[in-house]
Amino acid sequence: MTAPEIPTFPEPAQPAISPHIDLVEAHLEECGRRIGLANTPEGRRRLAARYGELVCWTFPYAAVGDLCACARWLFLTFILDDVHTSGEYDSPDAWEALRGRVNQVVRTGTVGAETSPLMLEFAELAVHTRAQVSDEFYRRLLGHLDLFFRGFTEESRNRAVGLVPDLDSFIELRRASVGMEFGFDLMELGRRHEIPPELYANPRYRRLVAAATDVVAWQNDLHSLPVDVERDDPHNLVLVLEAAHGFTRRAARDVAAERIRARIAEFTAEEEQLIATLDELGASPTDRHALAQSAADMRQWANGCLKWYETTTRYVPPSELDVVDEHAYLRALIV
Repeated sequence: MTAPEIPTFPEPAQPAISPHIDLVEAHLEECGRRIGLANTPEGRRRLAARYGELVCWTFPYAAVGDLCACARWLFLTFILDDVHTSGEYDSPDAWEALRGRVNQVVRTGTVGAETSPLMLEFAELAVHTRAQVSDEFYRRLLGHLDLFFRGFTEESRNRAVGLVPDLDSFIELRRASVGMEFGFDLMELGRRHEIPPELYANPRYRRLVAAATDVVAWQNDLHSLPVDVERDDPHNLVLVLEAAHGFTRRAARDVAAERIRARIAEFTAEEEQLIATLDELGASPTDRHALAQSAADMRQWANGCLKWYETTTRYVPPSELDVVDEHAYLRALIV
């Protein structure tokens, strides 16, 4: 299924894009070289997947420095996503050990005995980000980063025993493993406005985040279906629907698309009520504007991400790649 067939928000019909694509791509290329991606053909292919363009679609409003910081966070988590599905680290024990190493580095901003360029990159980025935000926001950011990583652990556990999760379990797991709570935190970094904790925890805003997370996750499932099928990875809404209901592939895709449309409708209803809720809470004009902008940014993310799918090579099925081991390049990164 190609990107134009995937349901998405009606607005923005033409998502904005940052004019700084070349600069951000160059920034990530240098980051990739520092961690060793340029040393193998497959690593260089990963570098050419246009991650900088993704960030320019999803953070089009950010100043260049913040745009580059957001780009590095997303780029490094994409690399770890690759790591956790590679043979050596696609086990709960191996991944948990690596998760612990990364968490220690980003919490402290120091590497201790770590020597891998990847960990050094995380440490430097942690120090940079920590200086830009409040203590409370940084704790939230790291909590959501770890939620992302814990989602990887659960996926590895399922793959280890050949388990296709039931639909309800899958929805909760996918909300973690898609990493959108972390990605939406980065939107605040890009905006340079932190949503106050009491507003962030408001049930209506939390429902808005959950709906947007499902939309982005399930759009990705439709787009990445050929890759997940080839890798025998059951963590895809289409494959879960097949297993749960005995659908054909085509029918499961249609049901998945309808579920996306339903979540878009639910998001829209929550967004329409958000301002009234903020009025009731007596939120300041600045915070009211920030939350309204946050909702718009979630729609921008979904629609911009579909634009990125049209150009990135990240989701090319392994059978179409001229490589023996598509994850071999990762081993040198995490020693």
